[in-house]
Amino acid sequence: MPHADFKSYTVKINGELVTEPVELHPGDRLLFGSHIYYIYIHPNVNKDATFDYEEAVKEANKEQMQFSVEDDKAQKELEEMKKKLKEDAERQQKLIEAQMAQLEADRKK
Repeated sequence: MPHADFKSYTVKINGELVTEPVELHPGDRLLFGSHIYYIYIHPNVNKDATFDYEEAVKEANKEQMQFSVEDDKAQKELEEMKKKLKEDAERQQKLIEAQMAQLEADRKK
């Protein structure tokens, strides 16, 4: 059987793109293409090894999720800016109220 050209396939091990032959270790997660997932289990090491499905999906879709993370970061920054603007507006309102109260007190004198 001819040796397969691994460069013609998308293969990731533990979320990292494989660009050269790699030695597998027990518990390594292999992703072939975009949805064929395997976990390497060596029966003499840990025959009961498992993996967390949600973590595996996140790992497999890490590149697509990167945009989501950047969007989340931008959303958090926007929320922080809104909070600061609201706090500034409240301070300004209190300052105006204090100045008006002072003017009213001065006028009554």
